[in-house]
Amino acid sequence: MANFYIKAGDTDPDMVAILKDPNGAAYDLTSASVMLHMSRKNRVKINSEATVTDSASGTVTYSWAVGDTDLAGPWDIEWQITWADTGEIVTVPNDGHDTVEITKQLA
Repeated sequence: MANFYIKAGDTDPDMVAILKDPNGAAYDLTSASVMLHMSRKNRVKINSEATVTDSASGTVTYSWAVGDTDLAGPWDIEWQITWADTGEIVTVPNDGHDTVEITKQLA
């Protein structure tokens, strides 16, 4: 994933991402849980669980809750993977952040 765009106040469409390792290969998320972190300027907006929708292909989905998109502007996001069997944690992307752009409604 790189950038995701949504209008302020909207809760659809869901955000879907394929989580990849630094070499570009999709993580196998079997036995993993994934958290979405969204923030800007040290203000955490979202720290919620995402749904692993296809373990083998590293695909996750985040379904927006009411209030998640109420503040327009760019937001940094990252996905935190925790493997249940080892407890190991990895954050994607590991070289910065992806961006969610929440655009102001006209009316």
